Amino acid sequence: MNPTVLLYNLPLGAQIQIEALCREIGANPVTVEKARQGLTLGALVGLLPEVIHREQVPGQMLVLAYFDQEMLDAFLQGLRRRQVPPIPRKAMLTLTNTAWTGPQLYENLSQEMAEMARAMQKN
Repeated sequence: MNPTVLLYNLPLGAQIQIEALCREIGANPVTVEKARQGLTLGALVGLLPEVIHREQVPGQMLVLAYFDQEMLDAFLQGLRRRQVPPIPRKAMLTLTNTAWTGPQLYENLSQEMAEMARAMQKN
């Protein structure tokens, strides 16, 4: 499988920078248009059939598929080097989230971020 980055709702400048970074490291950037955001992550990378749900992702998000550690490191370093504005919701494609839609993953990441923020406030 080809390394792929799913891009949800990015500002044009960040999208262009990430697309160039993907080409540099040998990954395929895929901008997920609003009409396709209800598809499962697996459908967007060609693993599952396309069954569209009407939901949309409410904010910016990146999903990395088929990245090994070296490529992940190169991608994250490339984001910093290019000074791409922070995109807090990033995830790797996993066996668990392959069947999730973009909005489901976004919600899960938002809940995890809120839990981490609460835990940090306690310390």
